[in-house]
Amino acid sequence: PAPPHPASTPRPGAHPAGSPYAAQSHGYDISYPQCADSAGPAGAQWAIVGINGGRAFTRNSCLFDEWSRTRETRSIYLNSGYNPENYQFAGQLCRDLGVRLGGSTPAQQEAYAIGCAEVSYSYVVMGQDRVAGPQMCWVDVESSNSWDELDVNLNRYALQGMFDQLVGHGCRVGVYAQYKEWRALTGDWHTRSVAADWVSLAVPYEACALPGFSGGPVWLVQELATWPDVPVDSDWAC
Repeated sequence: PAPPHPASTPRPGAHPAGSPYAAQSHGYDISYPQCADSAGPAGAQWAIVGINGGRAFTRNSCLFDEWSRTRETRSIYLNSGYNPENYQFAGQLCRDLGVRLGGSTPAQQEAYAIGCAEVSYSYVVMGQDRVAGPQMCWVDVESSNSWDELDVNLNRYALQGMFDQLVGHGCRVGVYAQYKEWRALTGDWHTRSVAADWVSLAVPYEACALPGFSGGPVWLVQELATWPDVPVDSDWAC
């Protein structure tokens, strides 16, 4: 692939401690919009594959192909959201885990169960498509999905249900979001459940110098560009 534009290269000497991604390494993310070209770009050092079809409780129709054809170090990302109608998809285990939360309201317990169920559903999809052993599990948080616009605590409970389930599956958790959207959806929530942040649609040189939106460090940045040879998102490690 063509060399990156110098303005997009992450700031040197700012590699965050604990990151599994090599400093200034170049990777990509891929999901259902790229089903026509599931191989990914040549020269990438790592990949992040989407499990869902843009929303929770859906599936990436070409997940098997994208995961199996990826030879780089692989991680996954899951779509998130809070919609009370999705409580119907929560199994008894997730419902029980929600009820056990101390000091929570019934609505918060249901929100937690929904987030828990989003991960349970995704792991069923992963098992069917032979996706195993991801390096990281990134949770995609975007305003285009369903959220409560009046009570950010319900959004937080749904996300916490996801985070806890991912940790329970033995996967380290990160969050993909824009600063302004994370603020609008969670109220600038800082949580120790998240190891690191993946900043969406930003200049890597700038975003790598900022503290993470969730309270953790910034490990990855998705720039406002695609790879030069394949139409997939271009991502950089700090």
